[in-house]
Amino acid sequence: MDEITQSQLADSAETAAGPEFMASRELAVQLDQVTARTERYKNLLDMPRIKVLEPIALLKSLGSSLQHIQSLSVVKVDSAKTANQIVTMSREGWYVDNKMGVSRPRTFKAYIDDGRTAEAEALMVEHFTRRCGDIHAELAAAYPARRAILDQAFAAHASGQYPLSIPALLTQVDGICADALQASFFLRAKRDKAIRGMKVRAGSELALAYLAPLDTDMSISMSESSRPPDFSALNRHMVLHGESTDHGTLSNSLRTISLLNFIAQAIERDPPEIAPT
Repeated sequence: MDEITQSQLADSAETAAGPEFMASRELAVQLDQVTARTERYKNLLDMPRIKVLEPIALLKSLGSSLQHIQSLSVVKVDSAKTANQIVTMSREGWYVDNKMGVSRPRTFKAYIDDGRTAEAEALMVEHFTRRCGDIHAELAAAYPARRAILDQAFAAHASGQYPLSIPALLTQVDGICADALQASFFLRAKRDKAIRGMKVRAGSELALAYLAPLDTDMSISMSESSRPPDFSALNRHMVLHGESTDHGTLSNSLRTISLLNFIAQAIERDPPEIAPT
């Protein structure tokens, strides 16, 4: 199985977990045990003689295994630690996706702490490249009036026209905030209203942890006066006002997609469950 397929399976398992607990890893182990126990019965119907007790034993074995799975102890997620990991992502210009669970932010921070920035970058590039099509579809379904703009912006990204995709996608961040919250994400005077609107929709402590970047100085929204002299991160003001000429890269286009997806997920009335494993 190649790495991308393994990542897809891991993300799917994480997304299936509840918003306050993590048990998917233990569940996967138990399911493997169930599979191993039942493997010897797969050719049961082909046997010339079938003992009555064998299917009954199989059912008892399955019942016992499932009961054990249900009785697994669960471990609460450390929301403060998760928030710190997600803020580390945002400081590098990446924003968490509900579909990635908490394992990727944890791995990302570990890479950054170890000075392995290239591996941290590759982790996010892989995830958002794989998720790009679904994010496009989710945004278009949620904001049908913006479908034409989104279609062209994502088409520009797909064709490698990143200097075009990035500003188009950045404008939609404020656009969906205006649609859903009657507020602006980038306009300082209306930013607090937008953030309050996102936080009130968070349904759990973990969901609030996912919004931790909103309480920091996000590089994407820094004003001219707040940016340090050596500032080189992707910045909305610098892009839209023509100050930046080197922003048109695959990584930066994916960063913008991650931001738009992050804001869209934050303002959904019924946000999807966040995988805690």
